[in-house]
Amino acid sequence: LPAVMVLLAAALVLAVASVSAHPQHTGRAIANGAWYQERDHPVTSLFARAPGPAIGSSQWVAQYPSLVDKPSEAEADIPAEWLAAYNAVKAAGKIPNIPIAVQTDILPTYGGQDLMSKEICSSAGKCRAPGDIWDAPDGMIGYSFDDGPWRGTDKLLDYLASVNTTCTHYLIGRNIAQFPQQALRAFNQGHELAVHTWSHPKMTSETDLGILVQLGWTMQIIHDISGGRVPKFWRPPTGDMDNRVRAIAKEVFGLTPVLWNYDTEDWSLGDPKPVYTPEQMADLIHKWVSGPKSPGLIILEHEL
Repeated sequence: LPAVMVLLAAALVLAVASVSAHPQHTGRAIANGAWYQERDHPVTSLFARAPGPAIGSSQWVAQYPSLVDKPSEAEADIPAEWLAAYNAVKAAGKIPNIPIAVQTDILPTYGGQDLMSKEICSSAGKCRAPGDIWDAPDGMIGYSFDDGPWRGTDKLLDYLASVNTTCTHYLIGRNIAQFPQQALRAFNQGHELAVHTWSHPKMTSETDLGILVQLGWTMQIIHDISGGRVPKFWRPPTGDMDNRVRAIAKEVFGLTPVLWNYDTEDWSLGDPKPVYTPEQMADLIHKWVSGPKSPGLIILEHEL
């Protein structure tokens, strides 16, 4: 599968190159600027800056939650600064009282409430809320890959370096703990690092504190491997987000959600009957990139 990932990355880069003579057809990483908060942003105070163990050492890994289970929601296991920030936001009435969603094979449910209502605004149902990023600017293409890092990340980074291209990596926290050198390499090569939660749950079915620790621990480990940079952007796993999740991410951690408007369905390549073959996916990417870009494209791809 690493070869397939490189094939799809190449399809995207080559498709962009084929149309990039037009000044309005440009590919870039999502943020196109700093992917992290300014040093004096209030949210940076939530993350420790003290020197820690060597990245990748057993002592370093031991600082973080389980690599198998979800992070603990016990208040004693949550950094006090995160809890205080959450409690202040909750007391200020900034977190809407939305039921925890029940997941189905199709869409989350809310006890009979309309998931597309302005009160809930489920992104799984394609509801767009103010502050969401679903589209790149006109004429632009946002490069991104979800679910890294892993053992195949080096092949992707090798290829991207060979074509002098950077992208946005939506990283899973526990994957960083297992493959820290790959995450560090992405950072050192100038890629953007963004949050894709600690263990990749459907976020609308998490409690408030579950949401807090999924985001917070991923931000913490990105902070720790990037010299103290606190990420600005996140992507909900499977695109599952509602106004409660949005509020905790934004009001506590200053995170802006980035979704997508084109999907390669590459996640299905491990299935007996994938949605598309790799060749079909490459053809789709070329078709999208060669076509209209108003709005601009954010194409969903994964590290496979």
